[in-house]
Amino acid sequence: PLDRQAREMARHGVVLSKQTMSNWVIRFSTENLIQVYSHLAKKLKKSGYTQCDETTLLVIRDGRRAGRKSYIWAHITSELGTEKPIAVFCYEPDRSADHLRDFYDDYIGAIICDAYSAYRVFEMENGDRIILGGCWMHSRRRWAEALRIRDVKGLSSEEIDNLPEAKALRLIGEIYQAENPLKETSAGERLRRRKSEVKEKVDAYYSFIEGIDVEGPAVSEKMADAIQYSLNQKEYLCRFLTDGNLPLDNGACERSIRALAV
Repeated sequence: PLDRQAREMARHGVVLSKQTMSNWVIRFSTENLIQVYSHLAKKLKKSGYTQCDETTLLVIRDGRRAGRKSYIWAHITSELGTEKPIAVFCYEPDRSADHLRDFYDDYIGAIICDAYSAYRVFEMENGDRIILGGCWMHSRRRWAEALRIRDVKGLSSEEIDNLPEAKALRLIGEIYQAENPLKETSAGERLRRRKSEVKEKVDAYYSFIEGIDVEGPAVSEKMADAIQYSLNQKEYLCRFLTDGNLPLDNGACERSIRALAV
């Protein structure tokens, strides 16, 4: 953007380099926007329910050799929260748990996230003040990928629907169908209806996948991964059933970071 602005002004006889404008942006951010960021981050952590995700970012120069992979971490207030939504983005040279230790240094509450190991490490270190919630979107994606690579040539629509990958996706879809209408209810009502309406859908899903022999010849590597993911993450994926303020997935945070990732 600065390069385009510099060229446009040059066409009008104004000499103003992109390097000069870049220095202005950096200086203004350092002196002023950091105060806004710090204020928002402080308010966000007071909410008690946050969502977190990260994506890669390539920068020209950050003290390391060119081309090294860096990261932007996104933190937002829970999509089910009643306060005004907040999103803050943090640059880090790596994806280690050190960022979580620094950002959530005084935080007490829940974090909705994916299954990346840094979150698990951070929770184990702070089990007295941090709990994690899992993301059903990640479970669903694994089943969708398993179905995508399945050879369905010559199969009828009914036969495809009866494949274990398709059935697992259907069962997860039923969880979402039961959960989605509850977004507009209070946390207390949401929890009550989750226990009476959504839990049975979750139980049906786990009953189904626990009955699949992952060593069977018909189970692809992708399908085995989908099964193992849900089994390994069961504790976190089921936590939303115990707290009406916990979202079913981390989709809201992924959407907040999507524009930057694209």
